[in-house]
Amino acid sequence: MTSSTRSTGKSTGPTEATIPAKPMTAAEAIAAARKSATHDVTSDNANVDELGYARVFDKNSLVGRPFTIIDWEDNIEEFGWVATVHIVSGAKALYFKDGSEVGVYAQLKALKEKGISTMIRCPKGLRSSQYDNQYDGRPTTTFYIDDNAA
Repeated sequence: MTSSTRSTGKSTGPTEATIPAKPMTAAEAIAAARKSATHDVTSDNANVDELGYARVFDKNSLVGRPFTIIDWEDNIEEFGWVATVHIVSGAKALYFKDGSEVGVYAQLKALKEKGISTMIRCPKGLRSSQYDNQYDGRPTTTFYIDDNAA
């Protein structure tokens, strides 16, 4: 990956800044992200990945909370493809996983097709949609990057 800069104009949705030449450590990501209010979105039993990002298990904690996506990657897991998303929120380096076919994972794939995959500013954080699962009727939640203008 080479370093470059892209501008997306005056979009109200996610935007991208300078693309790093290599994956950033948690400390580098915190230094690179814009300063914003600190929000404690990690769970008490959060684990930390090899780059120093703490796991967010409850994505509800990111609803309405600004963050910057530092980078993300596709991973095949037990139930299919999943995005592992490294973010900075306030002074915290975090990561979460999403494998929804219509939510965050789908949005990130669409952005990647446009050449945007790192340093994606999400000033409104995530939003959620609750509904009954079509297969078993159980309540289900899909999370999206909140890119609504309002």
